Amino acid sequence: MAPTVWVGPDGPEPPPLPAVWAAWTDPGPAPTLAAQPASPPTLPAAAGALRADLLALGDAVTAHAAAPSSGTLWAAPRRGRARPAPDAGAPSRAAAPARRPPHEDPASGRIGGTATPTSPSASSLSWRALLSAPDGASQRDLARSAHAARRARVFSGLSGWGRTGLAAVQGGRAALWLSAVPADRGGRGTIPGPAMRVAARVWLGTAPRPDAPRPRCSCGAAVEANGRHFFTACPAQAARRTSVHHHIVRLVAAALRRAPRWGAVAVETSLDGTRAARRPDFRATAAATAAVTWGDVSVASPWPDAVAAQVRATPLRPVAAAEREAVKRAAYVPALPVSDPPHAFTPLVWEALGRVGPATDAWLKAALAGPLLASVRAGLLLDVSVALWRSVSWAVAGGYASCVTPDDSAEEPVVSASATADGLAWSGGDFRVPHFLRGATGRRADSSPIECRIGD
Repeated sequence: MAPTVWVGPDGPEPPPLPAVWAAWTDPGPAPTLAAQPASPPTLPAAAGALRADLLALGDAVTAHAAAPSSGTLWAAPRRGRARPAPDAGAPSRAAAPARRPPHEDPASGRIGGTATPTSPSASSLSWRALLSAPDGASQRDLARSAHAARRARVFSGLSGWGRTGLAAVQGGRAALWLSAVPADRGGRGTIPGPAMRVAARVWLGTAPRPDAPRPRCSCGAAVEANGRHFFTACPAQAARRTSVHHHIVRLVAAALRRAPRWGAVAVETSLDGTRAARRPDFRATAAATAAVTWGDVSVASPWPDAVAAQVRATPLRPVAAAEREAVKRAAYVPALPVSDPPHAFTPLVWEALGRVGPATDAWLKAALAGPLLASVRAGLLLDVSVALWRSVSWAVAGGYASCVTPDDSAEEPVVSASATADGLAWSGGDFRVPHFLRGATGRRADSSPIECRIGD
């Protein structure tokens, strides 16, 4: 057999020694396997039975904390089911001890009161007792008392104005604007940084700015330290309110034009047969039936004395928007023409801090129904919410800039920034969007007409 020749980069190399070949060809003995552990000793019969009982007891305790004592799974109660008759031996509600104020209830949500040996108070109820109740309870029902107690404790330290503002930002899609991006360059879904800080302070129920405004507004009215005057009925803010209204009308009309269900959508058309006495904001015609739907957009304020008390009493319900919807229906429904195809009217009302009216929310779900229009409806609600909070921030900026001191009252009042050329109005049918609704911050920001198409 010819010897093996190893060739390397520098030519032939000498072969390895025979001892090395022997080490390579003999791998050695096989590795030993680890010794298997000895099997555990078998428990006596009594010890095995005791161990099984303890494990079963632990499983029973765990299951008992999640299910009623009957062992069946909890199911949501059926709507409309009659409640069981109260036990004859149970004490009446009139005999129950008086409850403590809501803000003194513990954060766990258990209601205050004292327990008696025969009738334990609600404060001693556990989750097991609540889940085992005859009529059942949902998770939202179980947590509602805890949320109400926390809300009451926060409200107890605020003024009436602060409680109204804090109640007006709960529920009703009021939090949509929180997804906006703080950006000074403007654009859809953005709010400038300084405006975002003002909006966050108003959202939390505090003064819009850490410094108090000067004591007198350019309209002649006194200004409170919390800037309340700028959000109510200040005449200098009229142009800002008008511009927000027209902007929302255009957003709604643009969203309806994208829905195949609607044919022609006209803006600012007089109601048929009223000789321009009634002028809803838009007229939409159904593509399939030619039925006409008239709509009127409005922004309601939660701070007037007529609704402020009810807003504070029911913080999860958009009271101001619901009341404005009722007013709009009472004004327009009797004036609708009776014809074939039929005419209908719908109010579209938002509150100044972003909550959507109940009838408005229901109509938008029906008018923009379907998976293909879900993004259109969501974009419309987001755009309106961001526009309303941009408007709130601009009201503060314009109000602070227009305030004067008593020594300056004899001078010519300062023109509000929201009442300048960027303050919007209909001019020859051309809708001009002010820069504060676009999100821009510069005084010379573009306010030329834009196409209010959803998705741009």
